[in-house]
Amino acid sequence: PVVDCRSGGYAAQWRAPAERTLAVDVFQLRDGERTVVSHFAKHTRGLVARALLEAGARETSTLDRVADVVARAGDGPGWEVELARPSGAKPGALRVILPEG
Repeated sequence: PVVDCRSGGYAAQWRAPAERTLAVDVFQLRDGERTVVSHFAKHTRGLVARALLEAGARETSTLDRVADVVARAGDGPGWEVELARPSGAKPGALRVILPEG
């Protein structure tokens, strides 16, 4: 899998193979609603990258395994993670939902 941690502007510069790519999107719950995280998204993406590197190639060999590793990476019980699979020419998404705080 290719885990794309780039922000939108950088992601437009090069397209990874859609069928095996997951873009990392970060959201936070506020009053029970999801809001897009911009300021701390880079920090969260860094933690995602760290968790994947620490887990190693065997533990991150499929899109499902990537999602499982990331779900366990959050503080405490972990993060809520949603996996949106790639579809045609559109890459997938790994949505990390941070708790209210």
